[in-house]
Amino acid sequence: VPRFRFVPPPYFVNNVRALGTLEGMARSANPNFNILEVVYPFAIKRLLANPTRSPVLHKVVRMLVSDEAGRFSLARLRAMVDDAAALTGVSQGKIVRDAMRTREGIDLAAAAVVAKLREWLRRSVYMVAVALGYKFFLSGAEVLGRWLVPANWGKQ
Repeated sequence: VPRFRFVPPPYFVNNVRALGTLEGMARSANPNFNILEVVYPFAIKRLLANPTRSPVLHKVVRMLVSDEAGRFSLARLRAMVDDAAALTGVSQGKIVRDAMRTREGIDLAAAAVVAKLREWLRRSVYMVAVALGYKFFLSGAEVLGRWLVPANWGKQ
């Protein structure tokens, strides 16, 4: 891509060409064939299993589910699952079940539970603060939230 001075490695270009050729051949036999439906299970398992313990793959997973500040984002995790389901035709439940078979998937599930607890605690403490009229409760909720989800979560 000359405009951005990005040159994909030759093996990447060759793999994309090969997948395109295979998809074309499969679609000539079955017009409803969806290559993403076939490739997705392998790709997600590889990304989440990270069998070589690649720090790059780990970082990619963290970046996909983190907000701009580098904190875990439940909304981004949901969007990633929704997008994967829409692209592949695989149910959201199957995507989550497949992810839960990997260490990275379990870590993401734990982070989602912590994020939900954090959200619930913030809301609860805020409601108590409003009901009592005390502003110091709000800073306590922020401290508790930071303790539950460390700021460096996405940078591990």
